[in-house]
Amino acid sequence: MKKKEYLWYILIAVAITFLALNIGWRTAQVTIDFEKEYSVGDSLKGVIIINEEYIKSEDTLALISLSKDDKVIHSRVFSIKDLRLHKKNKSGRYYNINIEEILNYTFNESGRYEVLFSITETGLNEVRVFEVK
Repeated sequence: MKKKEYLWYILIAVAITFLALNIGWRTAQVTIDFEKEYSVGDSLKGVIIINEEYIKSEDTLALISLSKDDKVIHSRVFSIKDLRLHKKNKSGRYYNINIEEILNYTFNESGRYEVLFSITETGLNEVRVFEVK
């Protein structure tokens, strides 16, 4: 009976190892990194970090918009080739885009704001909400 038990344990361990090695672990698609709180008079600054698998080509179009109280204040559609992209790490899997290169905006009112980044071709959408005091 012990041989059969060991055989089952080994078989289960091999199956778990196989599954762990072959599951397509998904990495972060996009991250918007900036201050969570601004003051009136501050400029919007930050970085959008994109996983390169969502950039199909330099002609890939992206949208970034800034809204306040559900009203779009500023937006821009751009192609990836319009920007200066910088590799984030040595693995070369991520790109950094400086938000201020796309949206040059200074806050003149306090309130709740939202930044939306979207690459519609790949269904990639990311939203960040923050306060201006």
